[in-house]
Amino acid sequence: MRSIDLGDDRNWLATPTGERFLALGPITAQRLHQDALDRVFRRATTPREDVWGTLGPWQPSSGTPMVGRLRCSRRGEWSSVPEESGDETLHLVGEVNTMRGQGLAATDAGRIVERFVSLSGVRLGAYPREFSLETQLSLRLTVFVQSDEGALVYLERGRHASTHPQIVQPHPTGDDFSCSGRDRLTYRIPIWPKGGFKVRESGNDGDDFALRPVDAKGGMEQTLVIKVLVFKRKNSTSHEVLKRALQALGRDKYALQLWDRQCERFRVAEPGEMKRDKKTLLLLHGTFSSTKGSFAPLIHSKHGRSWLNDLLGPSARYQQLAAFDHDTVFDGLPRNGQRLRDLVGDRLEHPVDLITHSRGGLLGKHLALYGDGIEVDRAALNACANGVGYFALLNRVSWLLTILSRIGKFSSMGRVAIALGQHSAKFVLGLEGLQPMVPGSPELNAVMRQAIPADRQKTVFLPVVGDWKGHKKWYRQLGTKGIDLMLKAILGGKHDWVVGSREQGIVAPGHAAPGFGDAPLISSRHITYFEKKRVLARVGGFLKSP
Repeated sequence: MRSIDLGDDRNWLATPTGERFLALGPITAQRLHQDALDRVFRRATTPREDVWGTLGPWQPSSGTPMVGRLRCSRRGEWSSVPEESGDETLHLVGEVNTMRGQGLAATDAGRIVERFVSLSGVRLGAYPREFSLETQLSLRLTVFVQSDEGALVYLERGRHASTHPQIVQPHPTGDDFSCSGRDRLTYRIPIWPKGGFKVRESGNDGDDFALRPVDAKGGMEQTLVIKVLVFKRKNSTSHEVLKRALQALGRDKYALQLWDRQCERFRVAEPGEMKRDKKTLLLLHGTFSSTKGSFAPLIHSKHGRSWLNDLLGPSARYQQLAAFDHDTVFDGLPRNGQRLRDLVGDRLEHPVDLITHSRGGLLGKHLALYGDGIEVDRAALNACANGVGYFALLNRVSWLLTILSRIGKFSSMGRVAIALGQHSAKFVLGLEGLQPMVPGSPELNAVMRQAIPADRQKTVFLPVVGDWKGHKKWYRQLGTKGIDLMLKAILGGKHDWVVGSREQGIVAPGHAAPGFGDAPLISSRHITYFEKKRVLARVGGFLKSP
């Protein structure tokens, strides 16, 4: 570990434009020799063991100096252990290895280098009286990498890293998101006021909102540590890197599954096995997920019998139960719908009914409006993602990935969020599969409030709307006092951590199920709806009604 006295001018370097920064690594600034300086100032791209990055103010003209003493890794650790790294870092190391592929992770070249910068002894002076996510005090972190290396940067707070890591995304390295020409990644490290903050107003849709420190003289937060994981992977574009991660997680596959009533499980359907003349209930899963990930509580009942079996039988409404596993990252709704038609085959003789979750609700609306060979009769939309506030501005995307990695820990949802966190917010927002959830996007507008055409089956939608009303311990575990207010500003006053309650309830006029507006909100996080008896009763009653 290296300790840096921020009051010693000899520890500071400067760019030709006057931006000051520290060299991170085992060598002090006054001993930086020419090779290391060439690396810092882009005169060479070869790796240097004595300098692995730089750190300095994001706003060089802010007049707010860094004061105190900073600690950082010298060369970094190649073997993370719980006593030194913490359980959260070990978890992230394991997730990165899973997404890179076990073959690479098992080799010496596949080892992950763990580095840190501790800001516990650093002060930045008084906080501004009002700020936003875009203008808050920040530091500029540069991490030197090779073209065949990736990095994951996150923040840990609290003694013994007791809070959940906050993901920080890099800035884009080019319009084509190629890794071949880059030699470094740049990160904006947000610094929060020591006493927490409050939200002055929510702002208009699409706008950033105003935040105020509780104590403007309290300075910056304490016990903040920047963690950096650097690892080998193939040299390619961000698109190709993410595709490999999704392949490793099995989230890139399309499959039509049929329910086996005797075994009480789904199995992949053979070509032509789905019966076109049977009334069908179809399940559509959510973002970054799968049939098993979204609907596990429906499949595996705590009482020894699957809830889904009660919907099937000779005298039941449905003679066939199916589920559609599909890509939610690279493919948009039209491509999803076409792949479903390819798997189903010929036109279904009866309109299907739907149970959906999150983004699956948008796919359900697309099928109702435009489905080729498939029309929709009834659709139970659980936590429908009719515009996700995190996607409204670039600086909010990392908060979504942090939340998903938290609530989806040990699941594909959390792993995909970690994979996306290695790439820029601009890249993430440009993904075709995520565009339908971006507020105001053409893809979302094409399905969100559109009435079903007169020549198609009129669909009745039952939105099941949730609002997380649990203890604020969840917010505190993210490590920043006031984050509950900030998330309310991003998502609206009521939300399930991912989608605002107001957005969840949006359907075209005249298509909502009777009594929908009188139904109370479900107290739930985004991934726990189907664990609630009230949800099962509401969805079951809707589907079984005459």
